[in-house]
Amino acid sequence: GGDVTADEVAFRARIAAVKGFNNNTTTQTFRTWDGYNAVQAFYETASDSTALYTRANELANALVGPGAGVLPPGGPTGPFKMQVQYVRRSNLTLVVVIALTPLSAFTEPTLFKVGDVAGGSGLAQFGDESPDSPQCETFQPKVGKVDFLFVVDDSCSMSSYQGSLAQAANAMANKLNNSLLDYRIAMVTTSYPGNGIRGFVDKTGIQTFKNWLTRGASGWVGINGSGREKALEGGAKAISDMGPGGGSGTKFRPDADVVVIVLADADDQSSYGGESYVPFFNTPGATLSGWVNRARKPVPVHGIVCPAGQSCGETQYSPQRTGVAIAGTGGIRGNINDSVSISNAIERIVDSTISTAGHKLARPPISASLKVAISSVSNPAVCNKDDLPRSRINGFDFDGVTGTVNFFGGCQPPTGTHNAAVSYRYWEDKTAFPDGSSLPCASDPFFDRNAADYCSGLYACNRVLNICAAP
Repeated sequence: GGDVTADEVAFRARIAAVKGFNNNTTTQTFRTWDGYNAVQAFYETASDSTALYTRANELANALVGPGAGVLPPGGPTGPFKMQVQYVRRSNLTLVVVIALTPLSAFTEPTLFKVGDVAGGSGLAQFGDESPDSPQCETFQPKVGKVDFLFVVDDSCSMSSYQGSLAQAANAMANKLNNSLLDYRIAMVTTSYPGNGIRGFVDKTGIQTFKNWLTRGASGWVGINGSGREKALEGGAKAISDMGPGGGSGTKFRPDADVVVIVLADADDQSSYGGESYVPFFNTPGATLSGWVNRARKPVPVHGIVCPAGQSCGETQYSPQRTGVAIAGTGGIRGNINDSVSISNAIERIVDSTISTAGHKLARPPISASLKVAISSVSNPAVCNKDDLPRSRINGFDFDGVTGTVNFFGGCQPPTGTHNAAVSYRYWEDKTAFPDGSSLPCASDPFFDRNAADYCSGLYACNRVLNICAAP
């Protein structure tokens, strides 16, 4: 493909022939710890009674060629869950790392083992090194603040998806309320500024949010909006109107991150292509058509939209505008025409948001090596403060895409100031770009968020290797 997003689409077409390995698909673009464009994706089979090793052999044969699959017969039967990491190291070098497990086993701790394989933290080049001694650092966990803005298609074509949207609202509420996150949710529609802004609700008003997405409930968003759906325009204008110092409407908190979630079956039909919205959402203070990005940090645009290459019976541009904006801002993408994908994508969006609001470690850890302790936990009966379990129910987790640690359930620190310690091993970047493909950091716009050299977060421009890498 022309880029790593196109690589994933091409891969998906090949695995679709292997027992429909394109069910419940979600994708997310990111930048690897050593500076390469990448995609993380999840796929499932629907009904599948084939043995694991047989299915793995079929995948190898489909991707590499006949004879590539040489595992012996056996293993548990499907259906299966697959997590894949794609890393495009050059126009001649694509790395695809696959973790495969029975869907029934994709719960703790298996999901962490799968994530350690294909979650963005374990992959390095041959010449890279992991230090002999672990990194150890301390920090004080803080409560992250996030203001969610939903942009929902309220046209008549959304009628068949309303039941799934209600399920998504429930899944989101359950996830958020088990996290160390100070959140609020507001909503506009693809008809915005028509229908106005549904003002922010927090966890005490979460039922109001659920009602917005539940057919027939009080406050339901409805399906009588404009047939010219403008999801990206609605999100951009709302960020301008709702920002501190903006125009009319409910305001974002000045110290909160802003996250946009698009729920739509039609592509954006505003006056601009998706490539125009990417720098707007990525750059605080950016302007477009008189709107101003008033968020304090880059705004990820997540979306549950029509799958790539399909029409969903609606207007779709080529390339799909919402898809370009989602990929260009590092958002997660799910399928609006797959009810299971809708709920799962919402859960992954929440996981990603929780991760982004967590504590970013000083170096890019190899996630399987992490150990965490904290001075005090909210429920000692379910959590050993001296050695926290890896759990999204009562424990900690690490996100390889964002490089952050988060606390959940009874392992969250109680109110007040507390100290946490984490140890881990990490890769050292000793290898330059392959195939002579290295470009100056300032020539690579993919990761242009805050810095003049196009590197941000825990990354800086390595002037020797000429790549965005951990300092």
